[in-house]
Amino acid sequence: MNRQRVFENLEKIIAFEAVARLGSLHRASEELHISQPSLSVKIRNLEENLDCKFFHRSSKGVTLTGKGKELLSFAKDIMQMSGKLSDTLYQETDKVKGVLRLGAYESIGKYFWPDLHRHFAKHYPDLKLQLTVGRSRSLIEKVLQGDIDVALTIEPPFHSQLINQEMYRDTFSIFIHPDLADELKLKKLKDGSFKLGKDKIEQLSMISFSSALAENGHSLSEELVRLGLLPVNLTEVDSFDLSLEFCVQQMGAAVLPERVAKLMFESGQLVKLQIEQMQSSGFSQHRICASALKMNEEEPLISFFLNEIEKIS
Repeated sequence: MNRQRVFENLEKIIAFEAVARLGSLHRASEELHISQPSLSVKIRNLEENLDCKFFHRSSKGVTLTGKGKELLSFAKDIMQMSGKLSDTLYQETDKVKGVLRLGAYESIGKYFWPDLHRHFAKHYPDLKLQLTVGRSRSLIEKVLQGDIDVALTIEPPFHSQLINQEMYRDTFSIFIHPDLADELKLKKLKDGSFKLGKDKIEQLSMISFSSALAENGHSLSEELVRLGLLPVNLTEVDSFDLSLEFCVQQMGAAVLPERVAKLMFESGQLVKLQIEQMQSSGFSQHRICASALKMNEEEPLISFFLNEIEKIS
């Protein structure tokens, strides 16, 4: 019975190992890509299920109890064996060979592709990835016509011949240079963002890649109309990179995906605008997907690629 209880808690033991190794619930939750409250629940359930206390908790973090040290020894063995099993099942790099023809939407190509390429170059050097950059609709057409194997696009349309595998989600926010926000006398909020009231929208120049796709395949311009965010002074451009550059040059506020503005935002060169009628600065969550022909889903290289990006996205 006790052995069965341990077997049933293997997933929680993996979470325990991360907390024990890092000495912090916060750092372990980041490594495991789960929220800290969810991780706390896993640890608490593990202690309840096995009827043992594994951590001493304090304001400085967590330390192992005697039982915790015993469990950590076994947890390390489990992690080591699972790593060997993973290598045996999935890391046969000598078998991952060939050429895969990929297409990527422009912003995905710039902000997601480099990490993706480094991953495959490091772990699967005999797999050659050929990249074509373009707009989502044209890339989907290339998949349907057999010109490329997989397309990485935003909100791909439903098509009976396609599989659309979600990689991650992004949201739009409105960004502005902090000096321009001060010049417009916008109210600064506690989180560092600025509040944009209805009375200020007409004074604001907005920069938008309006033909870009947003939530559920709607154009970004449609989303802005729905939210009442189309000012009199609207500069429409044909790429997010141009929107970003114009925004940094203080030519106006720009509507950008979070990933596109991430570096400028984290460095403090851009700040977010909080729209008065909205509860948060982000809006129009949209899916970034990998699309391939259903008839090719089981083709070894395509199947391998789809499985791999699911793990690293």
